[in-house]
Amino acid sequence: MNIGAATSDTDLLEKLVRQAWPLAGSPERLVVPEPFVKEALVSLGISVPRHAVARDAAAAPAQARSLAEPLVLKAFGPGIVHKTEVGAVRLGLTAKTVEAAATAMGSALAQVPVTAQGFLVEEQATPGVELLVGVVRPDGVGPVALVGLGGTLTEILDDVSARLLPLSREDAAQMLGEFRGGAALAGSRGVPAVDREALIELLLHLAGPEGLVARLGPRLLELECNPVIATPEGALVADARLVLNGAPTTPEADAAFPSTASSHRARSRWRGRRSPTRPSATGLWPPTGRWAGAEACGPSIRPRPRWEEFPPGPPWRTYPKAASTTCRWPCRPPPPSS
Repeated sequence: MNIGAATSDTDLLEKLVRQAWPLAGSPERLVVPEPFVKEALVSLGISVPRHAVARDAAAAPAQARSLAEPLVLKAFGPGIVHKTEVGAVRLGLTAKTVEAAATAMGSALAQVPVTAQGFLVEEQATPGVELLVGVVRPDGVGPVALVGLGGTLTEILDDVSARLLPLSREDAAQMLGEFRGGAALAGSRGVPAVDREALIELLLHLAGPEGLVARLGPRLLELECNPVIATPEGALVADARLVLNGAPTTPEADAAFPSTASSHRARSRWRGRRSPTRPSATGLWPPTGRWAGAEACGPSIRPRPRWEEFPPGPPWRTYPKAASTTCRWPCRPPPPSS
C-alpha cells in the first residue's frame, strides 16, 4: 500500500481503515499496523527510520540487505498492540540474524497466542533524547496533544505537557518547555542541544490545523509516537501506534476540533496543564467528572482520572484495578451502588 498516493483526506482515512484490525474486546476500536502508520507519517514529511516489510520470516533477509545495520525487527498483526509486552520487537540484528530472530519471534507469539501477519525490518535509530509525542481524544474535551519524556521513562515519570488542538507554532514551542524533562532538550555535560525546530514541526504535522489529526477527523482516537528520537540533526519517529474509531460518528463529532462553548471552556482549562499523576501518558480526564470502566480502556495512551475531580465518596484509591486485557493502566471502576 502506498499511503502517499492518497489524493484526499478521505482517501487517506479509508486506506488506513482497510489496513486496520479490530481490537480484541473492543471491535469498534481499530488498530492500524505500524508500517502503514509510518507511511502516513512520511506522506506528511515526518522522518521515520528506513524500513522494509517482510510477509514472513523467510523474506526478512532479502528485505534487510537494503538497510544499514544494526537492524530492528518488529512483528505486527491482530492482537499485537504493545510489542514489548508480547516479545514482538528485537534490536541489534544483522541481515544474517534477522531470519532466525523472526522465526523465534513468530513461535513465541504463537504461545501468547497471537499470529504475526508480517515483520517490519528497519534501521536502528542513533541514540538521542527519547520523547513521547501523541494525541488522545478524551470524552467531552476534544483531541489533546501531549509531549513528554518517552521510552521507558514514559511509564515512570509523571511529566507531560498538554494542549487542546489545533496547535499553533507558539503552542508547540511552549509545550517543549513545560514538562520538567524538557531540560534534556537543551543538552548538558558536553551533549549538544537537540533540534527544537524539528520537534515543533513534528507537533504541527501531527496536531496543527492541517496535521494528521485534522486530516483523519473524529475517527482518530489515539496516536502515540514513542519514542521520538530527538538529536541535533532532527527528530525521528522510531515507533508509532494509531487507533481509529470503527463506529459511525455523531453529527457533533464531525469536526476534528470541536468548537462548542464547552470545548472552549475545556481549552482554557487544559492549556499547558501537567499530568498530576501517572500511570497514563496524560493524567487528563474530562472536566465533567466521568470515568471509564474496563470496557472503555484503549490500547495506547489512556486518560487517567484526576482524583480531586471525582464526586465525594469512598476513597477511590482503594478500589481494585478494573479487569481489562487490553489496557496497561488501571481504570477507575463504576462507583458502588447505593
